[in-house]
Amino acid sequence: MKINGAKKVIVVSSGKGGSGKSTITVLLAHALKNTGYSVGILDCDITGSSIPLLLGEVDENTYCLTAESNIVPAKMNGFQVMSMALLSTDESIPLLWESDYISQIISQTFSDIEWDVDYLLFDVPPGSGTINRRIVNDVEDARYVFVSISQEIVRHDVIKSINMIKYFGGDIIGMIENFAVENNDVIKKIENET
Repeated sequence: MKINGAKKVIVVSSGKGGSGKSTITVLLAHALKNTGYSVGILDCDITGSSIPLLLGEVDENTYCLTAESNIVPAKMNGFQVMSMALLSTDESIPLLWESDYISQIISQTFSDIEWDVDYLLFDVPPGSGTINRRIVNDVEDARYVFVSISQEIVRHDVIKSINMIKYFGGDIIGMIENFAVENNDVIKKIENET
């Protein structure tokens, strides 16, 4: 399916926690916005949402429902944002949801949010085979960018995640090594290929 109101979808994934994936998602969003594109971020990490912490204050009050019961995303720092963290009244209380329920919530966000963006970035939690499979199966033209760091143990897990997405038939743009000096090729490839 095409995501309602999103021209292009980029999935930022890693397979390993602590690689800086959410930070890269926000930096990529700023890079695209500074180039003149409108950008949305879907925080797919239901139980450990960090996108709102990285973006700061909400520009406009949180989500509202349309007449069709669809959700209009919040506005944060010039981005359209959907995150469970914005719906929670107490950030210190964990969401103890079963993986099947989380998968259902993610699927619902694909169809029930009214985006109006050139680029929609998915920030995918680590170790999320179920969510990644749902994205590859359900989201038309989603392209993946992987985030790693120079530690061998992290690269090992990221390579496994890349191979999983290849197995599912996903489209991979490239990999960003966080904290590395040069990553310009991946950014250029995102602009040229998507």
